[in-house]
Amino acid sequence: MRRCRNTIKSKGLLVSKEYVFQDKAISGSASVQSQRAGYNDLINAIKSKKNQSTSSG
Repeated sequence: MRRCRNTIKSKGLLVSKEYVFQDKAISGSASVQSQRAGYNDLINAIKSKKNQSTSSG
């Protein structure tokens, strides 16, 4: 997270907190993804955005 925040700041950008997702897991192992709240929140946000863009146009 620190690297991401530093990169964003160095480029003069802002990211809304609603688009910041984190959890303590390091790997993207499929066997533990269902237990990763931050990962699941990210996936749900992506799915929601896809549904919004396909239903509006």
